Amino acid sequence: MQQAGTCWWKFLSSILEHLGFIATEVDQSLYIFHNGATIIAIWIHINDSVVTSNSPTAISNFKMELCTEFKIKWSDQMKQIVGLKCVFGKGEVAMTHWWLTDGILEAYPWEITKRNAPLPVLLLGTLTEGIEPLDPNPFCSVIGLLAYLVSGTQPDLVFSVNYLVGHSMGPTEAHWEMLDHVFGYLLKTRDRGIRLCLQELSLNLCSDAGWGGDLERSQTGFLIQLGDAPIVWALKWQPVVAEYVALSDSIQHLMQAINQLTQLTGKFDRSIFCENQAAVQVAINNKSRKCMWTMDMQADALTKRLSGTALLQALPFLSLNW
Repeated sequence: MQQAGTCWWKFLSSILEHLGFIATEVDQSLYIFHNGATIIAIWIHINDSVVTSNSPTAISNFKMELCTEFKIKWSDQMKQIVGLKCVFGKGEVAMTHWWLTDGILEAYPWEITKRNAPLPVLLLGTLTEGIEPLDPNPFCSVIGLLAYLVSGTQPDLVFSVNYLVGHSMGPTEAHWEMLDHVFGYLLKTRDRGIRLCLQELSLNLCSDAGWGGDLERSQTGFLIQLGDAPIVWALKWQPVVAEYVALSDSIQHLMQAINQLTQLTGKFDRSIFCENQAAVQVAINNKSRKCMWTMDMQADALTKRLSGTALLQALPFLSLNW
């Protein structure tokens, strides 16, 4: 039984490769077929998948080919995938987790009041040293409910949930108060999801580095958007306090997104944003970069790769277009 998943994957991969599909370099679960102007893409998750193409005839032929190999359940319109509810409108698709959000809110054992922000800034500076921690089990159980939601449709909760997870083994009353605030915000935004406009294919990266402050640790955060829809986001502790290093780390994720989207859609507009102008000067000034390359050779290589095809402009909120 332990080998069943591996055997299934090898079997399916062999069929797709026989039909002319090639796994993408970044994501081995995404297969793409090219034949002239015709493109078919299939993304696989265990025994579930999504198929899309710019040719209805190509999809019909692909469906018939699969039916000759094994039995499949086929739906002509995607209604959900990996727990995300999908609703198609005119020129757009909306993805929500409202059913999961409702289940999380119902499982919360205390009364919830609607909040306007995910986490109040004043509470972040709450001192917990010398305070006896509470039983971590209830706290871990509740905070665990939010983990999948954050990774799916609510990037606005990433910082709040990650911050509370860091204190999950020794929570205090202050952390429970913060968690109440998060659930209050979740109640107010239960219908919020990710809305992707199918006409907007510009790819934008926003990168920033925090300098510690009340949390005493510096962080790197970035957000990648396709049009106005967030598609990749992260927030993590930073070993080196440097906007330039944070920018290079974010660019690595952007290059992966570019690699995949280029195979599907071809050329499209791309932009990078960073509010630190010093980081921009390091990225575009060859003399400065030559002196700093030993600090982060990987960052230097990435920036060189981008600067060769990019127009970098130092703006109040830095913009890089290429």
